[in-house]
This record gives sequence, C-alpha cells and structure tokens, in this order.
Amino acid sequence: MKSRFFVLFICLLATVAIVGCDLFGKDDDDSVLTGSTGTIVGNILNEAGSAIASSLTVTGGNKSVDTTTGAFTLENAAIDGNGKIFLTIKGSGYINTYAVEALNAGQKVVATYTIRAVPAGATQNYTTLNTNAVKAVNIAGRAEIDIATGSIINSTTKAAVSSADITIVHTMPKADSKALDTFPGIFAGIPTGGTTEVPFETFGFVYVDLGDGNELDPSKPATLTMPIDPAMVAAAPATMPLWSYDTTKGQWIQEGTATKIGSNYIAQVTHFSWYNLDRPLGDDVRTLEVTVASYSWSYEDHILEEEGTTNTDKTDLTKRIANARVVVTATLAEGENGAGFSSGDTATWKEVKSTNSNGVVTFNAIPSKRRIAIEVTTQSGATTNGYGYEVENGVAKSFINMGGFQGHGTFNKR
Repeated sequence: MKSRFFVLFICLLATVAIVGCDLFGKDDDDSVLTGSTGTIVGNILNEAGSAIASSLTVTGGNKSVDTTTGAFTLENAAIDGNGKIFLTIKGSGYINTYAVEALNAGQKVVATYTIRAVPAGATQNYTTLNTNAVKAVNIAGRAEIDIATGSIINSTTKAAVSSADITIVHTMPKADSKALDTFPGIFAGIPTGGTTEVPFETFGFVYVDLGDGNELDPSKPATLTMPIDPAMVAAAPATMPLWSYDTTKGQWIQEGTATKIGSNYIAQVTHFSWYNLDRPLGDDVRTLEVTVASYSWSYEDHILEEEGTTNTDKTDLTKRIANARVVVTATLAEGENGAGFSSGDTATWKEVKSTNSNGVVTFNAIPSKRRIAIEVTTQSGATTNGYGYEVENGVAKSFINMGGFQGHGTFNKR
C-alpha cells in the first residue's frame, strides 16, 4: 500500500539555475574493505554560521591537519570496519566537536561542521573545594553540579584540590539552534547490560570539565541537575537514560537513569566529560530509502506522472549520483511531512550516510511518524535540501533529483 502526498521541496544548488527536486518514499551493496580510505573536504563554522579565524586541529582516521581559516582537507583518511571516520575538531577557547562521517571506499565527502566557543561565564573558579561542599552553577537556567567536600582530586596524586576552574556547558535541542550540529558522535549508544548500540533522540547534553589535571573521586559522586528544554517539558518522561560519551571509542555508554523532578532531570555521576539525556527509540522506528539522481525535469513530466505515466529517468542508473552525502534530521513532535519541517519544530535526531554506486542509501532506524529534513551534498559540492517521502509497504522512500527544472512550478510528487 502506498501513502502519497504533495510537498513543496526547496532546492539550493551551487548554481544560479532554478532547480526541481522530485522526492517520493536496501542499499549499501558497496562494501568497505579493510584498509579503505576516504577524503573529507570540510569547512568549520561557528554557531552563528561565520568563518573561524582561529587555529584548529582536525583529526580523523589516521590523519591530522591544522587550519587557521576553518577550511581543511583530510586526505586518504582510514575508514573503519563499519564504514566510518570519526572526526575530532579542537582549538583553544572552543569545546571539541566530535563528528562522524559514513563513507564508501575512495569517496570524497564535502561537509560543513560547527564548533562551539566556550560561552562567556561557562568557566568559573571555585575555592575551598577540599573543605566545603559546592554547588557549581556557571550559567543561570542551565545545568548545575552539587560537588561533595574533597571530591575533586588531582588525577595523578589523587589528593583533593582546594580550587579548580570548572567549565559547564549545557546544550538544549530547541533553545540552542545548532544543538544537533555540535552533538558528539552518533544518535545511538550502548544500553546498560547491552553490547549493541540502540538508536535514541536527545533531550539535551552537557559538557563538564573540572580543570587541567583534575577528576572526580568516583567514591564521592556528584549530583547533576539538567533543566529540560522548555519546548520539551511536556514530552519528557518521568525517567530518562543518562549516557556518557567515550571520546576514545567514539561511543555513548549508558551510565544510569535520571529522574524528572519538576522541569529538571537529576542524576548521580561518578566522572565528568559529556553527559546526554537520550530517549531510546525502541520499536518506534521506520526505514527510509533515499535515491539521488540528476536529470532535467519539467512541469509537463509532473502532469504525465499524475496521469500514471512512468518516468524512465527515475529508473535510469546512469543518472544516479553515487557517493553523495545525505543528512536526515527528525523532529520531536509527531506529524506527517506534508506540513514540512518548520522553524517551530524541535529537532532531536540526525544521521549522516552516503549513497552507494546505484545512488541509493538506506537509513534503517529513523524516528517513525516524525517530520524529517533531508540534505544532500554531492562530491562536487552541489547541495539541495528539503523534505518529503512516499510510504510503500512500510518503507519511506525519497527520490531526490539534483538536475535542472523547466516549467511552471516546483510542486513535485512524493
């Protein structure tokens, strides 16, 4: 059974031509061989979307490059056995960005990354830590930590320190516009007692640094309080899995459970780096298949399709685009895609993959019954973004045409 609807798909290409993109809703037949490499051509921006004029270092696979402009090329970087390259972007005054790219062997990816400067006031000096309990509240209305007496210790000597510069940066999915762009790693983690990653969506995440050479004494847990994004309080469950990010493995690990008290989540923690409140998607997922092609499309073609004529351009494999970077983002609220992905939506999930040699990529676990946004970037740097899919036998399918539009409108069949 097919479910069809019309949506306006807005396309932005790296040309001045008016573009039409035809969308409607198992790839990955390209295997990644051990020893495969890929190239990432990246541009790093700040949260405002402006260029970076600071010294940054980018590492990924077996490569490392420096940049003072934000532009970089990580050439012939090693792809792991799961077809991924884990990137770390760091620089003085910034919070590390941990990004993940899914590549085919030999592929070049063109991508933009966001790095967040440490906000003003996020780092505060605290004293008498060895003689008094302290409540660290660096920015009003954001995460805070209750620190037990003598619980911050020198990581080498294990002796309690008397003072420390503590940094707390709390990110909310709706309140912070670039939240998903600065989310560490992927939207999946290892649950307690499990060995396989499960997909999840974020309700907020926090970065905590106790200062150079310091760590939390695990025998003296701290209490972490994370206010819930105001746009998400009504949807927040009574308890929420709490995850920490292992920067070495590039993986989220469940550390316990946070309890909702009022408009906050509260949990005990025994170490600090990144913590994340993420709700597992469970069985509430669906498969999305995205096909990317390029051909000239006209309004007359649209009319013929409405009358039942098959467009052979859609099945012509010579017009497919391989190695295109596809980013899918999903909202918190349920809703069909006919309304589009509006500025009022709260985005809570994102995944990045690449099309195979047939121009197809499959996302196996996107949040079900949510509005989604799809962004495609080819190896040449051409980009299009919008939304829309057709559901066929339970599988959502999107067909994206990067080619030129000729005719009287841009309403395309999904």
